[in-house]
Amino acid sequence: MPANDKTLAAARAAGARAILAASIGPEATFVSGGPSLGVGFGGWGGGRVSGAGIGIGIGIPIGGGEAHSAYAASIGLTDVATVRLMWSSKVTSPASRSVNAQIADLARVGVEARNAGFPRKFKRPSSVPVTL
Repeated sequence: MPANDKTLAAARAAGARAILAASIGPEATFVSGGPSLGVGFGGWGGGRVSGAGIGIGIGIPIGGGEAHSAYAASIGLTDVATVRLMWSSKVTSPASRSVNAQIADLARVGVEARNAGFPRKFKRPSSVPVTL
């Protein structure tokens, strides 16, 4: 994710040495609670009478399934002076009902990955994929 001209101009005006940018979006969507099919076999017996049977059942949820999305963040650290991408990472989170919690986790883990995978003096590039 290269920095654009407006971002670079604002960073230079502020005296920044680097730009940490991220884009967040859905990575995958899962639908829970779909129809189910069950098959059962059974037998019975007692005295002179015995038998066997097969049963089939179908379950369909009322109102349909519920969708949950897993989000991901692509993060890049760009050197303002050289406009070179110095570090990048992709962070993903598990599907959840709480989008706000996922985004907070992505931001926290993304910054932790940046701190763990790249020296503070911006000497060399690295890439660290991270999954929550």
